[in-house]
Amino acid sequence: MNMNHFPVSSVPTLLLIPKFAIRNSKFRLMTNVKLLLRFCVCLQMLCVLLVGLSSASLAQTTQIKPQTADDYFKRGNDYRNKNDYEKAIADYTEALRLNPQLAKAFLNRALAHFNLKDFDTAIADNTQAIKINPRYAEAYHNRGTAYARQGNYDAGLADINRAIKLNPRLAEAYFSRGVINNALGNNDRAIADYSLAVKLDPQLGKAYYNRGTSYSRNKDYDRAISDYTKTVSLTPNESMAYWARGSVYADKKEYDRAIADLTKAISLAPKDTKVYSKRAEVYCTQGRKDLATADENKIIELGSSVYDRCEASNTSKAGTIAGAQLDELCAGIDNSYECAQAIEEHQLKNSEHARRVIRRGGQLRLKLNNGRRQTLKDYQKANEDDSVIQYNFREYLPELGYFLVHRQFYEGRDYLMIHDASGRRFQLQSVPVVSPDRRRLVTTSNGIMGGYNPNAIQIWRATQRGLVLEQTIKPQGWGPSDAKWIDNQRISLTKNLPSADRSTTRPAPATLILRGRWRVEQQ
Repeated sequence: MNMNHFPVSSVPTLLLIPKFAIRNSKFRLMTNVKLLLRFCVCLQMLCVLLVGLSSASLAQTTQIKPQTADDYFKRGNDYRNKNDYEKAIADYTEALRLNPQLAKAFLNRALAHFNLKDFDTAIADNTQAIKINPRYAEAYHNRGTAYARQGNYDAGLADINRAIKLNPRLAEAYFSRGVINNALGNNDRAIADYSLAVKLDPQLGKAYYNRGTSYSRNKDYDRAISDYTKTVSLTPNESMAYWARGSVYADKKEYDRAIADLTKAISLAPKDTKVYSKRAEVYCTQGRKDLATADENKIIELGSSVYDRCEASNTSKAGTIAGAQLDELCAGIDNSYECAQAIEEHQLKNSEHARRVIRRGGQLRLKLNNGRRQTLKDYQKANEDDSVIQYNFREYLPELGYFLVHRQFYEGRDYLMIHDASGRRFQLQSVPVVSPDRRRLVTTSNGIMGGYNPNAIQIWRATQRGLVLEQTIKPQGWGPSDAKWIDNQRISLTKNLPSADRSTTRPAPATLILRGRWRVEQQ
């Protein structure tokens, strides 16, 4: 580019060379080099000065004490955007002290509590925002999602429908209503809601993802793949969409594409055991047992249990899994109710006993061998969140002739064993493990940390009339888990020992031995 094309005022002053100094080419070259070096030094000093001023300005903004409610609100937003929810809550609280009518502070404080899974407080804050502004669509939506996370779907739907009525263009509300419809088993309604969400916000990747999952449940694999592909284009660094698309490719028997997607998911989330699990399953289907074994070894290295997928695929119906294997369906799920839903959904599609299990919204119906039906109805008293009871089918135990049903409470869970012949129900503390001779069951419930579930080991005897509780052991100072029968009189298990601050646990092996009565012995 010719310098003569610029006006004089646009040329940096340090590059203007005095005419009297230019006498020969050598002098011109030396002068230009010196001036250029001077210019570079000055430019470097200017950059350092600007960076220093910028850093000082940023530090000053962080250090200056907010003066007004709006100042605290804005700083609270900054903390929340950095996932520092405790500091965000403190600032929103101070903003509300200065201005108790600041509805948006209640709304955003509710979001911070929601992110900390404090759903009761999130509901309370959204309610305050609504009292201040009865037409606050976002507050109705956010309160509805908090109700839904507690399993109170009726209240959640009522709030979200109100939000949509107040603001028909609130894409997030349609998305959240779709999530609730999925949870209630209304797959087609969920698809309609996700479609409205992406119509209003074509960049809402999670709506494409959830719609793809709904299509997959309907076995509409091509549409599922299309939605997962759209999700990948919007969020290329999220592993879940690759995992989901790879799983659908596996269902379509397009195994090379499945492996490619699952491998990509692993590169993005190298500690996600469910992706290794799915890839191992595909490798087994292809007959590549060495690669499947490598993936299973990786799962063990990451601290999870595995079963031999290649052996299982040779000895059982494709897709049918049972016992502890079912828990692998919950990888990445941190809520016991959502885990139970995922297992039920899988079982209703794959279990050979699914024809005798019917899901109708909040009702679970079991067809017994005696020709009768048992109906388990989800339950909750009006305005009493802690009264919730929800049922999900887990599996059928053919060796004993029992249905196993997960029962979820507001805090904690247990299991019902329902006798196929008589319909009698027996309450167990955890998923039972059957002895080799099929005469006993063992359950281990680890309640050493949270306290929501019992901390106990129970041994049951299986008789023709039903189950009989043989012995209960209540460990002191450790929580039991991972029970496995060694033989009919010995059980291996894990002792989970809490750290001094009770923030983590350390595993240690132990054995339960029958010597007149069952006793725990350290290994």
